[in-house]
Amino acid sequence: LFSAYTFLRDLENALQAMDDQQTHELPSCPEVQARLAWRLGKANWAEVLTTLNQHRQLVRQEFNALIVEPTQATSTNEKASSPAKLSLNTASLEADLTQLGYTQATEASQQMLTCLASKAVAPMQPLGHKRLEELLPFLLVAASKTSQPCLALERSLWLIEAVLRRTAYLVLLKENPPALEQLVKLGAASPWVAELLAKMPILLDELLTPSQLYIQLSKPSLEQDLAQQLAHISWQDTEAQMEALRYFHHANLLRLAAADLLAQRPLMQVSDSLTFMAEVILQHVLN
Repeated sequence: LFSAYTFLRDLENALQAMDDQQTHELPSCPEVQARLAWRLGKANWAEVLTTLNQHRQLVRQEFNALIVEPTQATSTNEKASSPAKLSLNTASLEADLTQLGYTQATEASQQMLTCLASKAVAPMQPLGHKRLEELLPFLLVAASKTSQPCLALERSLWLIEAVLRRTAYLVLLKENPPALEQLVKLGAASPWVAELLAKMPILLDELLTPSQLYIQLSKPSLEQDLAQQLAHISWQDTEAQMEALRYFHHANLLRLAAADLLAQRPLMQVSDSLTFMAEVILQHVLN
């Protein structure tokens, strides 16, 4: 998994560095493909695709082994089809939301339609539109399971609107129900967390494994975490070091917020973990 993560991050960075754009679409131009293969240390584009598919298959196998319970594996498609029955463009949406348990179905319906009609959505490519419209019904169902569906929906849409130009995040949320569930729960619990995720969508990676999201953060575990993130970065690359420290800081703030808000972690434990995090960051900077 570490090798897969490293390759995928390198591929993402190389893609976005080509034209200095936020994109996750693989190039179709042979010249760009050749340049990208060279940046990744591969002989040709075919070798890049082969490596990419191998990592994708491995990650999917590991995900299914960890997340999908054996008794649920055969019914995943059936469960996924239920949200897809929701219509986003007809007068029936409000009635559907009422059936889902939205006490403010009119407001929630308006939020969805406003999102779809926003200026940010208008310039999206057809593939992006498709991904957005596929995700939104799943978001509606996930938000309906919280104690404040309309509020959870509103705050979750902050992130959705923030990643409209990076539609791979929309696919990630649709294909990972546990991550979507954590998003709506945390958004409903705290506007600060919702804003943090909207500003740093890369933190969605932390929601993929809920069991890791709520672990107790000790100083040794934080030191190990930071060491792993910095292992492949040169000491001379100050900018990359700063970026890694920023991610480490915000990712662990997210974990602490989740533990405090949803796991009801004792205040002293949260305070201790905040202290440990500050000490680990300062120790690295001073060294």
